[in-house]
Amino acid sequence: MHAQTQSERIYGLDALRALSMLLGTFIHAPVILHMKDAGIIAGIQVVDIPDPPLWVLLALGWIHYWRMPVFFLLAGFFAGLMIKKYGWNYLARDRFNKIFLGFLLFFALYNLVFSGAFSHLYHLWFLYYLVLIYLCFFALSFLKKIFLKSVRFDHSSIGYTLIALIFFSNLGSVYPFYTRVFPEYFGDFSLVSFAHYFAWFLLGTFLYSSRTLIEIISVSAIKRKLGYASICLFVLQAMLLIFGNPEDSLHQALYVIGFTLAAIFTTLYVLALAYSAKLKMNSKISFFVEISYSYYLWHLFPAIYIGAMMLSFGFGALEIVIINLLMIPFFTLLMHFLFVKFTPLSWIIQGYKKSDFKPFG
Repeated sequence: MHAQTQSERIYGLDALRALSMLLGTFIHAPVILHMKDAGIIAGIQVVDIPDPPLWVLLALGWIHYWRMPVFFLLAGFFAGLMIKKYGWNYLARDRFNKIFLGFLLFFALYNLVFSGAFSHLYHLWFLYYLVLIYLCFFALSFLKKIFLKSVRFDHSSIGYTLIALIFFSNLGSVYPFYTRVFPEYFGDFSLVSFAHYFAWFLLGTFLYSSRTLIEIISVSAIKRKLGYASICLFVLQAMLLIFGNPEDSLHQALYVIGFTLAAIFTTLYVLALAYSAKLKMNSKISFFVEISYSYYLWHLFPAIYIGAMMLSFGFGALEIVIINLLMIPFFTLLMHFLFVKFTPLSWIIQGYKKSDFKPFG
């Protein structure tokens, strides 16, 4: 029974990871409205770009609190799971194929289609950082085995240290006001933002090896408090966005601290919800988990092209967002079934064992 419960909780986290990837639809539905060169990239003349609706900005802000931290945290969690079940060599091969080769392939593809400069990361900056994180993770693990093999670490101290690192690095990531350091081009690197996401990754590996913290935050009373804190911080951020003065130093300080706390509380709350859901895998959930990585890789193509075309035809901001929300899933799934599901490309994106194209048995 205990093993079944643990499996159900892992399924919940797996579904959360898939949901985070599928939410790229909402994140990039208004991409043409805030990516000023998207029309040029798509080869479509765009003259006047309206601002996104306020509700879209607020929804995007809430999703941004937890989506990328969840990505990196669960990457660490499932890395720990894979090491436990299959060993370090299996993890290295699997991540080389899915993460490194997947990044190189789609980095080349997006730049061939949109720019030809082979420099822009687009939304693949997540994989770019993840490749670097895995290199550091393997290096640190190797050094630990050599120099700290007999040293035992206090788990609670590790957890608190990582959360503190996340807090202070996130402060640096969102300072100055309303900025966040994401690498835009191949070769870009910010030590502060990299340390921030590496800390989330390490927290994920820690949560797998020691379930104490995740069990604690999954308790109903603690989970409710995390939820209340997340809501209050979101309301504060919304009030600052609507009524605040971005030039005011107090406003800036409140925003930066509020964003940092909101990111931590909301991420832990979403994680607790998924972990305590005790989700039983069925065919529908399994399908979304299966296609989520492929969906993440492909979805920016229709998001940019459809958005740019609608803008050139004179559609308003709200119409662009709504139509893109409907059209992105259709065309992304179409590309998945045409170019991935029954092709050798599935060996990279899904792995040979899970591929539907197995000519070699």
